[in-house]
Amino acid sequence: MKPIQIIVTFLMLAYASLNLKGQSTNDTVHITYKGKGVTVKPQGEESTTTVKFKDTFLKRDIIIKVAFQNLEDNAAIEDTARKTFKFMPTLPNKDGERKFIETKVLPNFDLGFVSTMNEASNSNAFDPKMNKSANINLGLIEQEMNLYKGRVLLSYGLSSNNYYLKYNNKQMLQKLDNNGYLTSQMDTVNNYDKNRLNIHYLTVPVLLEYHSKGDKFNIAAGVEFSFNGNTNLTTKGDRESLEFKRNEDVNIKINPTQMNAIVRVGYDHVALYARYSITDMYKSSAYALNANPHQHLFSVGVCLFGI
Repeated sequence: MKPIQIIVTFLMLAYASLNLKGQSTNDTVHITYKGKGVTVKPQGEESTTTVKFKDTFLKRDIIIKVAFQNLEDNAAIEDTARKTFKFMPTLPNKDGERKFIETKVLPNFDLGFVSTMNEASNSNAFDPKMNKSANINLGLIEQEMNLYKGRVLLSYGLSSNNYYLKYNNKQMLQKLDNNGYLTSQMDTVNNYDKNRLNIHYLTVPVLLEYHSKGDKFNIAAGVEFSFNGNTNLTTKGDRESLEFKRNEDVNIKINPTQMNAIVRVGYDHVALYARYSITDMYKSSAYALNANPHQHLFSVGVCLFGI
């Protein structure tokens, strides 16, 4: 349970022990929850009125029951008898309460380290330095389909997946040679303080999720379909004592589409993820025949806001 839910539950339980005294059947009870109020009038002896508030933030229905009870058995003084109005709010059990389709905006945020895994060796292959390269994935919108009692879900949506790659040697640049093949080149003219390759994708994730009772343990696994790939190079440094800072598009035949395998595992408020690119990082035409190292991006890190 999230901290805000714990606070709300505590306050609601505190209200549960509150008794309001009335002097006649004309007495009313005014209930306010998060700025929304309703006035309840007893419907008769031993009656109960149910009031429901919709909490969009917690995605819960807050149910409050107002009970009308005659505390005096003497009918002669019924009109002036003391009455008790008792709050009996209940927070619904989370299990099984998910709607069939639920939509979330900004559902999750991944922050991790990234590098590459190569199927073959190649002297021109660039391997990012993992402890300095980052993977940032921001979920933009997500829908969850309740497949089984709010425990098994199918989720899909749209996210922005970004790789920020730094290499061991800041002076080395990736270029295409005269044959259109990828090669590395030492820059002896410029002095770089920053040399970072940025790759940006729009991604459609499709995941199968399992949530344990109370959401203590969660796991999600599936695939991500990435498209609209854009590559640019961010550099900062100086040339003959003249400082420069550039952010320019580069064509080094990065694949504009990508398919990833993704898994997220969470316990309580802590969640981790691993992402692996099934497709090659570069187009097949980036290397000569039989020289392709078949590089695959992979990243590991933490998930914020949810799996």
